[in-house]
Amino acid sequence: MPSQTFILLKPDALERDLTQEIFAMITDHGFTVTTQAQRRVEATQIVKHYDEVIKRIGVKTFKPKVLQEFVGKNVVIALCEHPSPNAIEAMRQLIGATDPLLAKKETIRGRFGVDTLTQARLEGRMLRNLIHASETLDDFTRELALWF
Repeated sequence: MPSQTFILLKPDALERDLTQEIFAMITDHGFTVTTQAQRRVEATQIVKHYDEVIKRIGVKTFKPKVLQEFVGKNVVIALCEHPSPNAIEAMRQLIGATDPLLAKKETIRGRFGVDTLTQARLEGRMLRNLIHASETLDDFTRELALWF
């Protein structure tokens, strides 16, 4: 039975004009993009999107970094369907490790990533890792309501 997941192409992917190449990798791995839109990011929306991360890592400076990296910029959001019962896990495997340096070369972050978590931390900014994908079914439900 097919299942769905949510993805968000971050500003760094759009600035590097990687949208078509990333979507080509997604469809090459059996996904169907069922809904796609480009959105300008609002401050309240991106903070809600990253709320769980902010709570999990407990870094007070994370919120200003999120705002600086996203607000007023464009992102591409999409719903993707996969023939397997777990599209969320399949997409997480395809995008690769959070740190592009650690991502396998056949993943999106491994193929297109140019940043590292170490460098981002040294510069006091968010990691530029191209793409977000829902981690859990609860995240998918929350992100779907937030962005669509």
